[in-house]
Amino acid sequence: MKWWGWCAIIVIVAASGCAPKSENNASTNGGSSATPSPATPDSSPGLQAPSATPLVGDTSAHATAPRGGGGSDGMPNTGPKTRVGPRVIEIAVTDEGFDPPDPEVRRGEAVTLAITRKTERTCAVDAIFPRLGKHVDLPMNQTVRVDIPAGAVTDTLYFACGMNMIRGMVRAR
Repeated sequence: MKWWGWCAIIVIVAASGCAPKSENNASTNGGSSATPSPATPDSSPGLQAPSATPLVGDTSAHATAPRGGGGSDGMPNTGPKTRVGPRVIEIAVTDEGFDPPDPEVRRGEAVTLAITRKTERTCAVDAIFPRLGKHVDLPMNQTVRVDIPAGAVTDTLYFACGMNMIRGMVRAR
């Protein structure tokens, strides 16, 4: 038998989990081929039982095996990211007042106002939300988050500086 024939037999025996009954079977039988038998961890010290890895062309495991990518269907997550928590509305305190002065939200939506004071030339060094009973200081160039719970904005939620000179509102649509 040619050398490539022996390689093919060895590959087939190794892939099928079969092995000769003993390691020196070929020498004791005068070089005749041995009958393969199933390998067990105790019977063949150099061979191992076949793994559960599917062979080429075996499609039975492909439907259930998870693939990289993160989706429950095995496909990558490429769609829009879902938002966790309330929507954040950025509001700046400038020389002109609150900007934007009247952001809109959906009626009953929970939102978070992220207010950043960007000027020293203002009396809006704090903000008061009378309906919510909240009073927050607005330090220079630091963002302060004000959580507005769901249902708090049914029509219009007013807020103003501590002196009630600079005003803003959150409008429900």
